[in-house]
Amino acid sequence: AVGVSSANIAAVSGYPSVVLPMQVVADLPLAVAFIGRPRDESLLLEIAAVVERVRGPFPEPHFLSTTVE
Repeated sequence: AVGVSSANIAAVSGYPSVVLPMQVVADLPLAVAFIGRPRDESLLLEIAAVVERVRGPFPEPHFLSTTVE
């Protein structure tokens, strides 16, 4: 549905959320979102930090061409 995302769901419900890029597919980042319980921000950040360490370094962003030839 248009306009529905993990960020919207978390914001409307009042739950904390964090989104981590996990890999690049066809030059675009693919991410995973974690939504926690209210007032559980520290646990959510700990989980995100562990996932980020396991994932390893993420490629530097770059601009894609906006013209079609």
